[in-house]
Amino acid sequence: MRTLLTVLLSWLMPPSGRHRAENHPTSPARRHARHTPDPSRSPLPTPRSPYTVHEVIRADGFPVVRPYLLRHEEAVAAA
Repeated sequence: MRTLLTVLLSWLMPPSGRHRAENHPTSPARRHARHTPDPSRSPLPTPRSPYTVHEVIRADGFPVVRPYLLRHEEAVAAA
């Protein structure tokens, strides 16, 4: 009766981990070799932040404000 109870409880309880420790000898984990880049390939360009660009943006000839906003402000001023 005791062995039957032990078997039933072993099915219902979470595993204890003993089955893994008994079957496999402990050995150190293998280390993977590092990937060395191909020197014939060109490296990627250095990343640039868009906030450090010191170019002047010319807005001559371009509408700075959307036309629907101007029409709305004109309608509010006329009312």
